This record gives sequence, structure tokens and C-alpha cells, in this order.
Amino acid sequence: MRNPEELCRDLMLTDDEDAVVEILNEEGLWDDPRNWRYYGDDELNWNRAGNQQIRSDFALNEKLVNTIDSRLMLECMLQGISPDSPEAPQSIREGVYRLIEKSTSGILKATGGRVEDWPTSYRTEIAKDQAVFVTGKNTKSFSVNVADLGEGQTPEAFPHTLLSLGKNNKIRVNFVQGKFGQGSTGALRFCGERRLQLIISKRHPKLVGNPAVSGSYPVDESDDCWGFTIVRREGKGMDVRLPFYSFLAPIGAIENERQGRVLRFRSETLPIFPEGDSPFRREVGHGTLVKLFNYKLKKGSHILRRDGLRGQVDLLLTQPALPLRFHECRSHLRSDREQAETMSGLFARLSGPRTQENLEEIKPETIAINVAGHDLTARIFAFKPGKSGTYRKSEGVLFTINGQTQGYMKAGFFSRPRLGLQKIAKDLLVVLDCSAFSAIEQDDLFMPSRDRLVEDNELASEIEEKLEEALKDHPGLRLLKNKRATLDTEEKLADNKPLEETLNRVLKNSPTLSRIFAKGMRLPNAKRPEHVKPATEPFEAGQSRLILA
Repeated sequence: MRNPEELCRDLMLTDDEDAVVEILNEEGLWDDPRNWRYYGDDELNWNRAGNQQIRSDFALNEKLVNTIDSRLMLECMLQGISPDSPEAPQSIREGVYRLIEKSTSGILKATGGRVEDWPTSYRTEIAKDQAVFVTGKNTKSFSVNVADLGEGQTPEAFPHTLLSLGKNNKIRVNFVQGKFGQGSTGALRFCGERRLQLIISKRHPKLVGNPAVSGSYPVDESDDCWGFTIVRREGKGMDVRLPFYSFLAPIGAIENERQGRVLRFRSETLPIFPEGDSPFRREVGHGTLVKLFNYKLKKGSHILRRDGLRGQVDLLLTQPALPLRFHECRSHLRSDREQAETMSGLFARLSGPRTQENLEEIKPETIAINVAGHDLTARIFAFKPGKSGTYRKSEGVLFTINGQTQGYMKAGFFSRPRLGLQKIAKDLLVVLDCSAFSAIEQDDLFMPSRDRLVEDNELASEIEEKLEEALKDHPGLRLLKNKRATLDTEEKLADNKPLEETLNRVLKNSPTLSRIFAKGMRLPNAKRPEHVKPATEPFEAGQSRLILA
């Protein structure tokens, strides 16, 4: 087999699964099952890894959350603090406040640890170390790449970290999002036909031998090496009842079948990051790259356009702990405009001056509901006519925990007769923060895949009921609904102006009709009154007993 670094670079620069198979065949690595280790060291891994997100954007979002978690974990250990210790931050906001903003204050400020409150330049500076970039030759066959300058992993630790299932690596770390130990395997379902994924990683040198690192972390002479592997789906043409995932681990596999170690090599740096619209240009001395081959995004268009990946992630990370930098690196989609943007989440995007022009003023913009004894806060966004499609598709109510969307209800919710918001239903978006729920209640409400609610759930039913009550009586939404009704009436009356002009000409030319239709005034705009006061006298036929207030 040739030099491992050359092999790694060839795989990194490839964007098609067939080319990956060809490269590995040339090295004699593809067909021999002994070279492939079971993902999670479990032959029956499909029952967990294959039962996750039902949408490719939700599945990819788990990869993005992992990059943010990795960056926070690194910063914590570099400060000499064990991530699962009492001295570590006890919430995501506190983690960002202490580890990224480097605040020495013992009190978390109201605006501390919030990306939406950062200056744009600071967001971009932090985002450059968490990159999402798309490479490939066309919009149908391309790869999604996710790189981070986080803690990185040693080659020996791959099976226990990046390629593990069911491990409690972050379960006791309170300042990160990941907790289910699924290895973000949901994205594999959307990778081409063979479900290929490349992983490259190198540990931060200051973490090797660091006392803040768990004592169970593997130690080996190759800890200063880059490790890499390919994940694939197996089972086709084999006598198995279920498919399974495996990863390339040929070192020592002849002596210990399906228990080998991943390939590795020494190199000071590797270009796992992009620069602008050029992929694999920025050299770094540690970090992780995950490459998803032939990824099946619902939209393969330019990722920075309104229907692209960047906008989808805004909805899934409404308040990310850290911003990410998105790069469009496909040559056939290059243009004169900048091919990179910072993704800071939906709230940050909707607080920008350009976006404010697309929003209606709603007061109050937040509502509070009490569910199962917990006070939950929801933010209401009402878009001007024709503008909602820039920010959301079918989503109506987003349910979030620590800024990550866990599920949603479609916008048809607002069209329910009880709410009376049919006139503005297509222009509404509500984001409900469910972070106050306990871990058990969150488990009752959301699937572990974090992309949908559990059906036939009492907690979900109570949320729907309380939301309906709050939105039905919301003064700002009632005012907007009446405003839209008035505009519709004015538009209809304006449409009748040609008929009015025609009748005027007929009456002018016909004295007889003019005498019949005596001169009168134009009808005023029909408008439903906001406040109505009932009459106190008994109703009598032929008389109107409603008096405008």
C-alpha cells in the first residue's frame, strides 16, 4: 500500500463515491472484509444508526452541533478544567461566556454568551474555525464537508469517540449539546448508494498528556499523528438480514479480524479548511474534517441562496452556541459575489437591519405559556406579504432546546378556525423555547433523533392548546389581521375603479339614467370595527342596536 498521507489527500480531494471505491480497490482495501471494523464495535449497529433523522438537513445539523461542542470542549480543557467537573460551565451560555468570550466575571450577564448580540466582525472571526463547505462538479453529485478546529482525536481514539455508538462521552458535560451518543450517524443514510463518509482528525497537541483529559482516553505513540478512515454500509450481496455500518481499519486486521486500527501518518499540517470559494486551502495543525460523499440535500442549489443549505440551518440552529462559516466551493456555481457567509442562527439573522424591512411590527413579540408547571417563552415573527419564503418553508412552530430545533409543527397550525389567523397564517413563524423541561419531559416530548415530536403525547397536546389560547388573544396579531383585511378591501375597491369610470361615462351620456341614479357619494371602505359596544335597550326589529365605541 502506498504512503498513507497520499491516500488520505486523494480521498479528501475526491467528490464521488465511485472514485472512492476505485482508489481503495487499487490499494487492495475495499473487498477484504477483514479490513473493515464494525461501527461502534457492534455488528447490529443498524438498529441504532439507521433509525434516526428523516430529513437530510436535520441529520447534517447533528454534525454541525458536534463541531461546536468540540470547540467548547477544547477551550475548556485548555484552561485546565475537566469538562465533566463541577468547575466547568454548567450551561451552554455560560460555556460560551467563559470559554469563548473569555469573561472573568463570575456573573453571567443578560447579553453574555449570545451570538446574536456579538458584532458582525466578531461572529466572522469565531466562525472561521467551524466551516461548512460544498464541493463537487455539479448540483446532483457533490459532497458536504464539515471542518472544525476543536479538540481533534488521536488515531487510537477513533473507535471510542468519532466512531462510537452508545458511549457516554458527553453525557455529564453540561455546556455542550450532544448527549445521546449516536455518533451523528443519521447523516450516513443520505450519503449516496454506499453511504460513504471520510473522517480525518488530529488531536490538539496541548491535550496530549493534559490532566484535564479523561483518564480513560487512549494513549499511544501515534498520538501526534493524523488518523483517517472511510465509513461505508455493508450487507448488499451478503447473507445478512440487516445491513450494517463499518469503517476502514486495516492496521493489524489480518491478526485480529474486524478489530483493526485506522490508518495514520505524521504531518505538521493538513489543508482541511477552505478559503473563500477554494476548498482545502487553509492549513491547520489539528482538528477534524468530515466529508459526506454524494450527499442528498433536498435542494442542491447554491448553499448561500434563499433556498440553500445556509437558510435551512438557520431554522435548525435558531440560537447556535457558536456561529459557523458557510462556503460554496463548486466551480460551476462561482459568481462575482462573495462565496462565503457567516451563519449565526435565525434570531441573529432576523435582528439584522436588512431583515427588519421584511418583518411586521408585532407587540408584544414574545409570549409566555405555562406547560406542566414550566414557564415557556415563544418569539413571534410576522413577515410582510411574500417575504416568509426567504426564511422558512412549511415550518410554522419550531420547538427548540438550547437554541437547537428538536421538532416543528407546520404552518397550517395557524389556519385553525379557533385561532382566527387564516388571513396571516402563511406569514407567521413562532419559536418556542422548551429548555425549561426536565430531561425526562424532553424525552417524553421529542424523539432521540431530535427532528420530530412524539405523537399522541399529553405534553405536546398541552403545548398546542396553550399556544392556541395565547395566539388567539394576541393583540398584535389581531391588529395585523385587521390591517391585512383592510388592505385586501382597498385592493378590491381599487380593482373596481375601471368599472366605476365606465358607469360614470354611461351616466354622463344618458340624462335619463342620470336622473334615475341620483348623484351620490362613493362608498367608503368596508372595515370591521375593532371595538364594539352592545346596546343596553331591548332589540326591536328594523333597528340596529350596535353602537360603535
